[in-house]
Amino acid sequence: MRGGAPACLAVLAACAGSSTKAPEATAAAPTVVVVAPTAEPPPAPPPVAAEDAGTDAGPSPREACRGSAFDVAKLPAQCASRELAHVPRELAVSLSVEPVTVRGGDTVTVTITMKNPMTEDLVVALSGCDFIEVQAFQGGRRADYKRHPSCGPGGGGCGTGSTRLVLGPGGTITQRLAYQTEKATEGPGCVATKTPLAPGRYALKVASDKSHLLHEPLEKLSTPLVVTR
Repeated sequence: MRGGAPACLAVLAACAGSSTKAPEATAAAPTVVVVAPTAEPPPAPPPVAAEDAGTDAGPSPREACRGSAFDVAKLPAQCASRELAHVPRELAVSLSVEPVTVRGGDTVTVTITMKNPMTEDLVVALSGCDFIEVQAFQGGRRADYKRHPSCGPGGGGCGTGSTRLVLGPGGTITQRLAYQTEKATEGPGCVATKTPLAPGRYALKVASDKSHLLHEPLEKLSTPLVVTR
């Protein structure tokens, strides 16, 4: 019995060594980092057209200064030019009045019309003139004004610069002048007294300085006016 004890103890030790193992090292689970995708910036809005933005860019000078109908009282400011004023000889000039029949003292509108009769553009450089007025004639004599001997004639000169326009075929440029059917009689001191024009038939003409661009054609033109009681 004594001799077997150590052997048994050895077997137990072996058994113990075989059944009780040191725990194996457990591998650490990998750490997973979830990276949220970076949000892309929103696309830039498309450029807003001038008309959508509520602003009016307006026509370019080239567009504004070329056309088929211009009014001298409303010429585009962007057409101002340093070019010397001139009108082509091809430009056709006419004169009209509205209404044709009125009572003395009434106001009528006399219209100067410049028309391009060509099949191509005409370049016109207009210049304002200080003196241009409607006058009434009967029998070739001035009927709406009587000057006092001590008073000098009125008049003026044309300014510098011009308004350059490109007038398309068949296009027109109009200038409207208001005319009151009255006779002015000057007295001493050059103060005029006005009375309605007497009933009758008159020829209306537009007078201007010789420097006026349309002086020559206007001298040859007249339009009839009838004044009633």
